[in-house]
Amino acid sequence: MSIYVKDLFQLDTFKNFKVVAGERGLNRRIAAAQVLDFEFVDGLQSQRKIMFDRDSFVISSLLFARDNKTVLVKAIKTLADLNISAFAYKNVIYQNLPQEILDFADSKNLPILEFQDEDAYFEDIIFAIMDQVKQDSRIQLMEEQIKKLLKQELSKEEIEAVVESMNPDLQNKNQAFYLEIGDERKTIKLLMAFTPSEKLKRKSIISKYGKDLLIILSTDKEESNLQHKLEDALFYLGIKKDDLKIGQSRVHAGKGNIKMAIEEAIHSRIVGQIEGKKVINYEEIGAYQMLLPEIKSEHLQKYMQNYLHPILNDGEGQSELIKTAVQYVLAGGDLNQASERLFCHKNTVRYRVNKIHELIDINSNEMEFFEHLATAIRIYLINGLVH
Repeated sequence: MSIYVKDLFQLDTFKNFKVVAGERGLNRRIAAAQVLDFEFVDGLQSQRKIMFDRDSFVISSLLFARDNKTVLVKAIKTLADLNISAFAYKNVIYQNLPQEILDFADSKNLPILEFQDEDAYFEDIIFAIMDQVKQDSRIQLMEEQIKKLLKQELSKEEIEAVVESMNPDLQNKNQAFYLEIGDERKTIKLLMAFTPSEKLKRKSIISKYGKDLLIILSTDKEESNLQHKLEDALFYLGIKKDDLKIGQSRVHAGKGNIKMAIEEAIHSRIVGQIEGKKVINYEEIGAYQMLLPEIKSEHLQKYMQNYLHPILNDGEGQSELIKTAVQYVLAGGDLNQASERLFCHKNTVRYRVNKIHELIDINSNEMEFFEHLATAIRIYLINGLVH
């Protein structure tokens, strides 16, 4: 996760900045912002390497190179060697840069930006960039804490300590909501623009998680669902609920159970993807509650592979059979629904289901067959979504 040069153009401070060279380098990351003032005057050669950081956005009035294009060319080439992210200049001393510099910047994919005297003060530019960098760091830190909760074996006390570090004001009852955004850059932009009310800020944790958003809401009241609080969070995020795909956990008591709430929300969203449901509660996912936490189990994987092996081969016939098996299970064993899902006649589906039964579980009755098939297919489908 990073702030890139191209992201700056979304800020008011940069609305009048113009790219004059190095446009192909706009995806360079920014880690700092610095001013070039006097560093290229004679006698300071030894200081330059420590004055400008890698991935730094450098701005200048170019006063140091007045009437001396040779010094200016040397400065730009030195900054490029130091791997700065971009260079911006106020077009007061130089209305236009020498063509040699523009060609060099294009060859190095080093963005050079031009701005006018009235566009922005240097301190405004520096503060705008560093504010973005700090927000990016906070977003990254929050996600790392969420990953720590999910991927490390922590005691309830350790979980509580991690939660305290994310939001010490979080209240006792909590519910997690996993929002499928599907676009990491969009998720970051949502969080960058997020300005919650103080009340929401105290009672929530809102974090990026991969390409998506994770929202944890809390209360100290006896509530069975925090949907109304979710609507507040979505309002401040600028998202319409109707456009969202959401997985939501049960309400849990105690900060030590937040890990469980997060897992439930994530698992619910996975099942929502499998079953084509936009909004799904953990209570609705049935047998997936048992399968998802153990999906990496060697026993589950062997069961699925051994049971479905006759219809998992690459041949065209087997491909149709596995597709039929999936839709038959997702239709709950209803041949009419399965035929609608597969866009083919009910008799065709019946024939394929009988063929599957014959190939993989000939000794079972219809009820046993569907039960065994449903378990194996669910494991098969989860595998496609969990990495």
